[in-house]
Order: sequence, then C-alpha cells, then structure tokens
Amino acid sequence: MGSLIHLNGNQLCCIDVETTGLVPFHNEIVEVTFLPLDENLNVRQDIPPFDMKLKVEFEDRIDWEAFRVTKINFFKHQQVAIDKWQAADLFEMWIKKFNLQFNKRISPLAHNWQFDQMFIRDWLGNGLFEDLIDGRSRDTLAVSLFLNDVADFAAEQVPFAKNNLPWLAKKLNIQHDHAHSALGDCLVTAEVYKRFIQGMY
Repeated sequence: MGSLIHLNGNQLCCIDVETTGLVPFHNEIVEVTFLPLDENLNVRQDIPPFDMKLKVEFEDRIDWEAFRVTKINFFKHQQVAIDKWQAADLFEMWIKKFNLQFNKRISPLAHNWQFDQMFIRDWLGNGLFEDLIDGRSRDTLAVSLFLNDVADFAAEQVPFAKNNLPWLAKKLNIQHDHAHSALGDCLVTAEVYKRFIQGMY
C-alpha cells in the first residue's frame, strides 16, 4: 500500500489546522491533522493519522470571535493538549512510519493550503517544514475555482456558487458531521478531491 505512482515516492496526506485566529505567525494552531491517503485516494488503514491538539501559549492573542467557530472549550483543551515542540518531535517520528526514501516528503492536499501552510510553517519552523513538506500542493479550493472558470469560459453554469468546504460537501452530497475539527475537515477534503478527480461534480 502506498500513494499515487506519479508522486514519485512522496506520500499524499490531507492536512488541516484549527487555530486561535486568522493571522499567521500571531495566532496559533490548536489542532493539526495529517491524514495519509493511498493510491486510490482512500484513507490508509495501515498508518493512523497524525491528529494532535497543541497547547495555546499566548492566550492574549486569541481572537475569541474566530476561535468560537471551532467550538473548542479552551480550558478543557489546555488540559489535554501538548506543547507544540513535543508535537513537532512526535510528528517527525510519525513520518518515519512511511519509510520514505531520501529527499522524499509529505505531499499536501488541503482546502485553502495558502492559509494552513503558514501556520504549519510557524509551528515546525522553516527548516523542518522544507525538509518534511513537498512544495507541490493540491488544493480543493483552487480546484473548485478552476472548475468554475472552465464552465464560465464555456458559457456554462458554474458548478459551485460558493467555494468553502461545507458548501462543496453539500453540493457533492458528502456528509460533514464534524466541521471545524481538523480530522473531520481532512476526511471531507479527501472525499471532495477524489470526486473532483472522478468527475463527480
């Protein structure tokens, strides 16, 4: 069991973060998930996802309005979450389970990777991020915009009136019971991407 052949030994993972606000390098990750996918774009069963809650270091930087979207109880979260440096060490250990060859990395699949990757870069640091995460990303937000452009160029009705993940899930009849949890959003993002590839939109 592995990943798509043309990934050339890199491992495709669906990635999502939940944060204390919307400003990278100011707000923090509170939950991060890396969900490995196999060559059929299904969740790999042999390696569990990396799904970790990170302790908030700067309570005074929390955007409580944005944070409320995650529906996380801050005080309960702090009791079970771990230090971000410890989480980074565990992430490096987790990646070793793939037995990737030299210079092979995690290939990211996300919804709005431009947002997520800045928070992950802040968490891991630039050096470790570059060592572990491939620069060639896949993004369901970008794909949905592309499909709209294709339809619009052909003078056809665009398939997606909105491009956020809950709307895409609704349009594609994908159950989205755990919106705004990193693992729940990863599962939905992976299924959205698979249906895009299959032309089921």
